[in-house]
Amino acid sequence: MKRVSPDSLTPPSSEHKSKRHKTQMQSDDSEWTKVEKRKTRDNALSSLPKQSPVPSSNAFASLLQPQAKHEKATDEEWSKVERRKAKKARKTEERSENATPRFFYVNSEILKRREAVTIGDIRDLVLHLLGEAAPQPWLKVENRQAIGKVVVLFAPGILPEHLNISLQPTSSTSNPNLPVSIPLPRDTPPSQTVTVKTLFGGTKEIDVTQDNKEELLLPFIARTFSHACPTRAPGEAFRMHSVLSAFFQGPVSPEERKRRAASAIAAEKGLEQSNPLRYVLTLSRMIENEYPIPKSLRGSEDIGVNSAEEMKEDDWVETPIPSSDESGIPEVFAIDCEMCITEDGKELTRVCAIDFNSGKVLLDQLVKPPKPILDYLTRWSGITEEVLRDINTPLSSARNSLLSIMNSSKDKTGCTPILLGHSLESDLRALKFTHMRCIDTALLYHHPRGRPLKPGLAWLTKKWCGREIQNRGEGGHDAEEDARACIELLQRKMKNGPGFGEYKTTTEQESIFERLKRSIRGSTDGEPGTGEGAKLRTVVIDRGNPASLHGAGAGTCVPCTSDEEVAKGILQNIENNDFIFARLNRLAEVQNWLQQRSSTNTDTPATPYDPSEVKTALKATNSNLSVIHAALPPHTALVLFTGHSDPRDMVTLQSRKNAFDNAFRASQATGKEPTSIPSDLKWTNGDSRDLEEAFTHHICTQLSPTLNAKERLEDSMNSEKQDLSIQKEHYDISTTRDPELTLDYGENSKSIQAVSEEERKLVWKLDKRILPITCLMYLFSFLDRSNIGNARLQGLPEDVLHGDPTGILFDWITSAFYFSYILCQVPATVTSKLFSPRLWLGTTALGWGICSTLMSTSFNFGGLMVARIGLGMFEAGFGPGVPLYFSYFYTKHEMGLRMAYWFGFAAVAGAFGGLIAFGVQHAHASIENWKLLFIVEGIPAMLIGLVALVFLPDRPEITNFLTEDERKLAIARMNRATSGDFGHVINKAHVWAALTDWRVYLGGVVYFGVNCALASISAFLPTIIKTFGFTNAIAQLLTVPPYAVSAVVLTLTSYFSDRLQHRGIFMACASIVGGVGYLILLLVHSNNHARFFAVFCITSGTYTTIGLIIAWFAHNLGSETKRAAGIPLFMAIGQCGSVLGSHMYPSTEGPRYIKGFAVTCALEFLAAICALILSASYHYDNRKRDKLYGRPTPETKVDTSVLADKCPNFRYLT
Repeated sequence: MKRVSPDSLTPPSSEHKSKRHKTQMQSDDSEWTKVEKRKTRDNALSSLPKQSPVPSSNAFASLLQPQAKHEKATDEEWSKVERRKAKKARKTEERSENATPRFFYVNSEILKRREAVTIGDIRDLVLHLLGEAAPQPWLKVENRQAIGKVVVLFAPGILPEHLNISLQPTSSTSNPNLPVSIPLPRDTPPSQTVTVKTLFGGTKEIDVTQDNKEELLLPFIARTFSHACPTRAPGEAFRMHSVLSAFFQGPVSPEERKRRAASAIAAEKGLEQSNPLRYVLTLSRMIENEYPIPKSLRGSEDIGVNSAEEMKEDDWVETPIPSSDESGIPEVFAIDCEMCITEDGKELTRVCAIDFNSGKVLLDQLVKPPKPILDYLTRWSGITEEVLRDINTPLSSARNSLLSIMNSSKDKTGCTPILLGHSLESDLRALKFTHMRCIDTALLYHHPRGRPLKPGLAWLTKKWCGREIQNRGEGGHDAEEDARACIELLQRKMKNGPGFGEYKTTTEQESIFERLKRSIRGSTDGEPGTGEGAKLRTVVIDRGNPASLHGAGAGTCVPCTSDEEVAKGILQNIENNDFIFARLNRLAEVQNWLQQRSSTNTDTPATPYDPSEVKTALKATNSNLSVIHAALPPHTALVLFTGHSDPRDMVTLQSRKNAFDNAFRASQATGKEPTSIPSDLKWTNGDSRDLEEAFTHHICTQLSPTLNAKERLEDSMNSEKQDLSIQKEHYDISTTRDPELTLDYGENSKSIQAVSEEERKLVWKLDKRILPITCLMYLFSFLDRSNIGNARLQGLPEDVLHGDPTGILFDWITSAFYFSYILCQVPATVTSKLFSPRLWLGTTALGWGICSTLMSTSFNFGGLMVARIGLGMFEAGFGPGVPLYFSYFYTKHEMGLRMAYWFGFAAVAGAFGGLIAFGVQHAHASIENWKLLFIVEGIPAMLIGLVALVFLPDRPEITNFLTEDERKLAIARMNRATSGDFGHVINKAHVWAALTDWRVYLGGVVYFGVNCALASISAFLPTIIKTFGFTNAIAQLLTVPPYAVSAVVLTLTSYFSDRLQHRGIFMACASIVGGVGYLILLLVHSNNHARFFAVFCITSGTYTTIGLIIAWFAHNLGSETKRAAGIPLFMAIGQCGSVLGSHMYPSTEGPRYIKGFAVTCALEFLAAICALILSASYHYDNRKRDKLYGRPTPETKVDTSVLADKCPNFRYLT
């Protein structure tokens, strides 16, 4: 892995911090050594003096004094032992100081490691080398305490072929993440063998006839480093993140997290959540986020202003720092600025200020920049040449207007006002204005992936306020609209508390420089942390202005314009710094990895590079590396990494895909067919596979870290010449590994076999928690809605309905539930997206349990009606809500069986309902049997509702039920095939799409037919069985076997439906079986055995069809919002069949109920026909999309957030 030059490694001039972090025993040995040194100076003899020594301030000296003359021999022996210890300790220390630091890959860890080394692993390695992190399991560092300095070099552009190596595995079973041996420079012809180093020491001969036909292009690396380690660029499924952000940002240590929490508590002490001062940024957070800081606070080294030149006295205005004795609540003003580009960079063109309390616009001023405008940035600013044509207002005038508003506020309230905005530091820099009371909504709310990422204002407003802004397209943003959005976000935060808008999954992160600033090196000037030079000294050397980018927070930043200047900067700063980060960018430039492109140009192909220029750049890079390495002081660790591979193919394909997506959306918006898209913009499944392959190559085939005894490390970051579009192309592009091999859920990728095992464990964990609670909830839900049938046989009509000889009153009571159930389903389910699933489902169960229990207190027709209507209202939010809830956790391959388990409890409820009714009828209670029945079945519903409120998991991204790794996997599973409108967001376009989708209504017809049968069975099955000649009690008992069999049939059918990924044909067969059952009841009058068999057919066919269609639409509707609107819509249509079914068996039609059986039979066969039509239409659409866009792989990313199920890569279940 490394080559070491022992003669170049001498003891460092200063002791590393970690040398003082010894165990207690080592510390004790050191103290004994000091004592022995002192005693040796006092007495040349090899034993302790016989007389009492001069008193010493060292506590250990007194322990060595002889206490009596008879202890003379003992003291002499003691002295000899201690001198030996001192001598041994001195030798050990000398060996440690003179030892050569070495690096070893840990064999066992490398071989069992399934994921490649990540950029985060390299960062943690660097921190370990500096004594600020635990050792990395995959790399052993020997004599780490002897490392005095760490140099990190980032060299994008170095490819495997430049080192004559291949990162491709030699077989399907080999580990592609193992370090690769770098061939030594050779003088032999290509047809002979050369010596290479083995992974764990030694050398071997290999034939280079095919592999090494050319001389090494980077001989310095071949001579200096033994192995190149494949690494994985940072990212998650379908998105690559910034390599630099991954390196410079890491998780906060537990100690620092505790310190920050304590600091936040102290800062908020005595402040109510409605007090805006509670949300004001602290000085440290302002510095961390590059806010302009007043001159009076810039003296400390810790503050480290990024660019002092941009804050000249005559250009900037500073408001007074708030006094500590201010009392009261200050006023808040929301501001938003729009900028354009001039030759001096971004300049102010508009400023808007709004009062937080009144919502009144206090200032809305257009500003004329002093220099000619190069780019109006109309797409973002909304500013055009015409808007500014007659404007002559300078920046100072607009700024003075804002200052006047703030001064008036302070005079009125006696408090320094607060400025509110989104990424407010940009607005303050545009205004050339410093203010120390700021609230920033970009920091007030969390990004779902945590720091250092910041959420966008449009996303925050849509997620937490439920409305859309910045939707004017090319018309740009509106400053007033953005300022009002900030006001609403702060209002919601103040209303709901500090935790509102924060993700519990967010991992707090900090800059590597923040962490290193807390690191203490050995200092001779005082205790650790005191005295000059006590803290680690850091420097960043890079192109452009690193102080305003990744170098923010470093002790020193050195801007450069070339690799030669970078090398020179390292040589000038190496002696006075402990951590050096630099980037050599020339190779990436000449290979056109960093070519500038217009932000509006999405289809320009990558420019080919000149091989001769690349060869020249390789020689220059080799020379710079050699110069840097030769200049490194002894005991310097050097880490070299490349960040990512060649991105050009990926960028080109992504540009083509973006062009296609734009054309497809345009065709959808204008109502045109996808075939109208020009042929040169077509995107096929083959293109998708090419893009996935390019992504995989780009994100996985890199070289880093290579390590040397003078070690250095490098990380990649865009130079100043790169605009925002280039940064997006390099770091924000979707990416995956080969979907047949891996599942990507973050920075680490694991083999599909390993992930499958993890998925099975995750699904099992979810099943154990979710299914028992939701199934029991549905059990009691069905019991409470259908117990009215058993209550009818137990005397309810006689006690409450005055006998009800016609049965009409009882029919109305049965139907009352469905009236409220149908009307409330769609609004309740759509609204449920705005609430926690746990809270929503638990509350509904609690509500219907109360209504069911209250039915026992009814004494007339009106009371029963009210209770049944309430029962329907609460259950309306539960029935469609559970399939939506399941879709948060289960994939389309798992949904059918889980829905079978859940809906199967409706059949279990039918069985238990009969048993409970039988038991209640023989209970001999002091109250009427039907009253006892309502109480016995209502109270458990309330209890299970309370259980759900406490134990039911919330959405995967916010639940505490899962570990961090399980949560990532759960989110990745949901993102694997679809990406929709997640969270507390309602997409109105998707609601409308559900309301206008003809398939939803045809599904409603299917649900109508089987629900008519289901309602008939639920309410009248005991009555129907009674017509066979059984008593009431026996009739209730005989309802158990049909329900039990139907639960088994539903489970088995759903299992095979999941395996085959077909729903329609199974539904059609099940409906036909149910129709045959009704046909037997209709035609066979005297054979009770045949009629009882028909009951089994009815329950099995009906329950199976309902369970399958719910699972069918839970996938085929595409996005969450469309499911939230579409599922209850077709279920509401279907529940109309329940109303019909509850009226088809009046007493006057008994005992044969010919009309009821005939209508239900016809509806069952109609449901079968509609299911086949739906299946055929889905199959037709799938084939059409396969022809137009190619057939997607099982793991192909499908973005349903815009088009829902109309997305080209979305495929329906048939």
